[in-house]
Amino acid sequence: MSAEQPHFTGSAHKDGSASGSAPARQASLSNGYLHSLSRLAGRSFASTEEATRAILRLITQNLGMRTSLLTRVVAGEGRAEVIAVESEPGGCGAFPASLELSERERFPASLELSERERRLVAGAVRPKPVVVMDTQAEPHALVPAACLGSVPARSYLSVPIVLADGTLYGFLCALDPEPHQLEAAQEELLVILARLLATHIERDLELARRQRIEETLRVSEARFRAIVQHASDVIVVYAADGSILYLSPSVERALGYTPDEIIASQGTGLIHPEDAERREAIFQEMARRPGLSGPFELRYCHRNGEVRWFEVLANNCLDDPAVEGIVVYARDITERKHTEAEIAAALEAQRAANAELERINRIKSEFIAVVSHEFRTPLTGILGFAELLAEGDFSPEEVREFAEEIRTSARRLTRLINELLDFERMQSGWITMRFEPLDLNNLIAGVAESFRLTSDKHTIVLQLDPALPLVRGDRDRLVQVLTNLLSNAIKYSPAGGEIRIISEREGAEIRVGIRDQGIGIAPDALEKIFEPYFRASGPEARSIEGAGLGLAIARQIIQMHGGRIWAESAPGKGSTFWFTLPVTVDAS
Repeated sequence: MSAEQPHFTGSAHKDGSASGSAPARQASLSNGYLHSLSRLAGRSFASTEEATRAILRLITQNLGMRTSLLTRVVAGEGRAEVIAVESEPGGCGAFPASLELSERERFPASLELSERERRLVAGAVRPKPVVVMDTQAEPHALVPAACLGSVPARSYLSVPIVLADGTLYGFLCALDPEPHQLEAAQEELLVILARLLATHIERDLELARRQRIEETLRVSEARFRAIVQHASDVIVVYAADGSILYLSPSVERALGYTPDEIIASQGTGLIHPEDAERREAIFQEMARRPGLSGPFELRYCHRNGEVRWFEVLANNCLDDPAVEGIVVYARDITERKHTEAEIAAALEAQRAANAELERINRIKSEFIAVVSHEFRTPLTGILGFAELLAEGDFSPEEVREFAEEIRTSARRLTRLINELLDFERMQSGWITMRFEPLDLNNLIAGVAESFRLTSDKHTIVLQLDPALPLVRGDRDRLVQVLTNLLSNAIKYSPAGGEIRIISEREGAEIRVGIRDQGIGIAPDALEKIFEPYFRASGPEARSIEGAGLGLAIARQIIQMHGGRIWAESAPGKGSTFWFTLPVTVDAS
């Protein structure tokens, strides 16, 4: 694409309308921009022009800036050529073939640079983007004058494209007629895009240089040797049988070995073990097919133990009497691979952050729904019976009955508040366990006895191992776990039946199980029942009171004891809740 004829493209919605408002476009960043960036990072582009179009399209469609462009600095002239433009309807409109540089864009291309500017262009200082949130509120000198024309840019973001040798190539810019508040992560991702585009520009420049070298090689072997002696890439000439005929001196900078050392060993041990078979297959293909092959990416082992990535291009010149070999160019792309890894890590971190945010929002919604319902019920009872007592004339027996209802509702409310406080303290790490040697069978028997008095529809059966060793645990907290599990077994067995409590030793663990003959749990709910505020959705379970915190608290307590807790169940077939504790005190 020529600098005099910039490439203009655009995009619109299916209904033909322009892109939405700035807030609406910004709202799509989490999903659209990250998904597009992920796809972009994994694509292989045939040319820099194709990569440029894809990057500009990604910016305008997902970043919320309706116009994006790529410029190339014209050294010494204080201006930048417009190479390509992507503009959506409602963007900043057409652009001239060149733009006068703003003050902050001009100084890297100036002939008289300050020390810091020279360090920036040389790569010693990481380039930072020029960010103007609103041109009406910030100095116009930060924005090229041409961007303040008939459809002026209210927001402007410019990222310098600096090549590996320190040359300032140009700028990757994003503009919009509306002001924008960009987050640091968005600016950083645009910097990553600029670096990615720089690698494609460098690759085109490098491929052009290699083509010129190839033409020179065909003309004169002597000229070939003079050039390769000073090449920054590693150049190798192989015979048809794979033996090394020539190796450029640059291999010592790349891998730490001299050419003579590698030729003497014929490269044994240099290729990464995981790439050895693939490298052999690539060489056999190169040897069979005349002309250019590649590029391929292979890993090699540096003398100091580091793994270095190389992009390999090959030219089969076995039939050329001036060469009579397979010429291989190997470029160290380790830094590029690191950049790709950074992009992948940034994407994964953003996905994890989004997932965590969704989880927090879901828990918040569940908390509000459950707590509002569970608190309202006892409060309504307390208020109703209190109003009756205040307004009516009742017998002592009726007063005692109403008072008992108020007390029951108050206890339920107190239990809900205590569960909320316990869970919050555990989540914040404010609860300290008081560990002591405990006879777990005695704890189980005591809790079971207290429940025998509360339900005449259930038969509690103890199946306890009399040889059970002692454990170290917090008595009150383990009683809390047993109470919670046994209470659930009774509540979720409304028809009554047997409830069996089991204790047994299994290796270095003690297992405790509470088995009921109740309504059971659906398979899709088994993984969720220990999450805070989770309530089963079945009609029978929905009628049972509770804030959905008991099992979450039980899991936290058991984990603080170094154990595990889980459930086994099927709808209509009852449930068994198990937990384990480590054996830490011998019975003797």
